[in-house]
Amino acid sequence: MEEISNALKDANRLLRIADHLTYVTYPLVKDNKLIIAIAESLNGAMIKAMDALLYYDRYYKRIMHFPSDFTYLKEIALLDIILIENIWY
Repeated sequence: MEEISNALKDANRLLRIADHLTYVTYPLVKDNKLIIAIAESLNGAMIKAMDALLYYDRYYKRIMHFPSDFTYLKEIALLDIILIENIWY
């Protein structure tokens, strides 16, 4: 459970950084290079959120153990989410 909470804390931290850069720093500085930093923070937040989801599913034994580089499982989980959304909506 600690892995899940750590991944969620990191995702929230990166999301707050992206939010601050977007709504506070960028309007003051108006430097287009900040957009890259914002995109990187959002990307990191999404990756950490996906990590938390995979740790959660592994904790409740919905998926098997995965290696530390589990990009393949991330793609599978994303496809599952898209398929579920298509079925229900």
